[in-house]
Amino acid sequence: MNNLDFYDIVDSEIDTLLDKYSEEETLKNMNEINSRKSYGFLLWFLENNLKNEITQINKWKPYIVDGDDDNSCDLIFSNKEKDEEVFYIVQAKWFSRKNCSESNGMTNIYKSCLTDFNMMIKHQKAESPNNKKFNDMYKKLQQHVDNNGRVRFLLVALCVTDKDFRIQELDEYIHSPLVDTQIFDIISMKNTYIDCNMRGYVTDNPLENIDPINGKITISIRKNGDLVVKPDNTFIFLLGADHVFELYEKFGTRLFLKNVRNPLTVSVNQRMEESASNEPGNFFGFNNGITAITKKVYPYYEKNSKKISVSGIQIINGAQTVKSIVEAYKNSSKKKRKEMAEKLIISMKLIVVDDPRLEQDIIQFTNTQTPIEPRDYHSNDIIQRDIYYDLLRNTDVIYERERGEFEKIDREASRIVTNEDMAQAYVAFCLQNPHLARTAPGTIFSSDANVYDKIFNDNLDYRDLYNAYGVYSFVDKKITKMKNAKKDNSVIDKQYKYLKDARYYITALIKLVYSDYDPEFNAEYEKTNTKHINKNEEVVDKGLMARSFLFNKLKSHTQGTLDKAFSVACEVLKKYSDISKSSNLYGSKNAYNNILEIYYNSDADVEFVDDIEKDDLDEGEE
Repeated sequence: MNNLDFYDIVDSEIDTLLDKYSEEETLKNMNEINSRKSYGFLLWFLENNLKNEITQINKWKPYIVDGDDDNSCDLIFSNKEKDEEVFYIVQAKWFSRKNCSESNGMTNIYKSCLTDFNMMIKHQKAESPNNKKFNDMYKKLQQHVDNNGRVRFLLVALCVTDKDFRIQELDEYIHSPLVDTQIFDIISMKNTYIDCNMRGYVTDNPLENIDPINGKITISIRKNGDLVVKPDNTFIFLLGADHVFELYEKFGTRLFLKNVRNPLTVSVNQRMEESASNEPGNFFGFNNGITAITKKVYPYYEKNSKKISVSGIQIINGAQTVKSIVEAYKNSSKKKRKEMAEKLIISMKLIVVDDPRLEQDIIQFTNTQTPIEPRDYHSNDIIQRDIYYDLLRNTDVIYERERGEFEKIDREASRIVTNEDMAQAYVAFCLQNPHLARTAPGTIFSSDANVYDKIFNDNLDYRDLYNAYGVYSFVDKKITKMKNAKKDNSVIDKQYKYLKDARYYITALIKLVYSDYDPEFNAEYEKTNTKHINKNEEVVDKGLMARSFLFNKLKSHTQGTLDKAFSVACEVLKKYSDISKSSNLYGSKNAYNNILEIYYNSDADVEFVDDIEKDDLDEGEE
């Protein structure tokens, strides 16, 4: 799903809301289409995020100040957070479809909004002569600020912002620890949409400001349960079914962001749910409890305490247990819930850790009961998250970091690609090791193989991953088409025999063909430290790749050049199959070296260059 696809979804929902509230007084007074769309976009944002009492249009009215002289404020309201009143100021910026992918001007828009906002905080804004609702809320805001109350400014924009644009760069506008700002652009909103509709996550509400990873959180403890303090900052206590449900209702699946297992679809959940509902008194004996990590536990350690305060929480083991309790509790009657609250108890082990390396070790060692793939331990790496957002921002690919997180989604239609599949393609295409990609994909994420660090490091460009998988996908479709047609065509049948296991080898060869295409392209891009031996046994660097050239070709689905490169690779592999004495053409490390020798001694790459130049000219003329 690219940005325009998501824009169309949002725009359609905006139109629905405008029709729904067409008789609302504010809309009746708006004739200009951009104003109506901006107002509708604000309503859309509220509809999709507000979970407190302000959920109906008639309750929004006192807080919506959008209109003349609104001072970059569309909405001003207060909300209770952890027994603290927080004032919110929201500015919604609607953009047309043709402008939603352009980031030009967003920084200036945001600075302008912040200037107005900062003047309000300092009481330097005059009251509006034409906006009574703004004046009323502005007075309340001034009182709140004078009492050292917290304030949040949210800019919601239906467009792309610059990747490198950081709120910290605008600190000269705001100088207060009680004030914070946040941007929601089309990328972050698309990510939320994916989380809710494709992963099934319960996401953070930006208008409630509760962060399960970093926020200060209060956890209820079983009334008759002791808080046991173990060595090395480990706390053990009991939770009731109602306490577990309360915690999940507040944070949802974001409690499990650092859990290496996917809590959404697990086969044993049904059995756990049944035992929680039908045998609540035995649930404690049936389950191992919950293990969680936190950054800090506040001094609240009295025996028989009913609550404990922590700085952030992530459940790293026991997601199945939590999910089953929640489902059983949610689907039960009031009488049954009371019984579960009294009888169902579960233990929580809470480990205080603020060292990323130690945190990773704890996560790994607490998840040894059932098989965990090496890939799972890397799902929360910073670089994996960065790649996800880079691809989300710049392509139509959705990058799957966590195994099974999109299990119920049509993967092909949604362009979902796993990090493992992309890594395999990268190993073949960029690292020029198709044998490893084909025969030992499981070692790529293994800590013992050192392959992971060769791929996922600070020098990785997301375009390389995209290019590699794009070429592999193209090759896979070509060979699959051959497979389907081979019964009716003896020539295709013969080709398929030596190509059926050669997908990664063809992918690797196409990289070389592109590298030989035009040295001027190559000079602009980084080396990947890939070396090969040519026919004269001289070491030559083939790692230079026209990255952007191929990236743009794949994005625009212009694949004429790929067809020709595929033909070159097939011709080389045909020669290899004709002279090879091995029954297993692609089963050894030496296979690709033999293929390379044929490639370097052939004129296939020269012929390709001649053809590709004509092909690109024709495409340009169209």
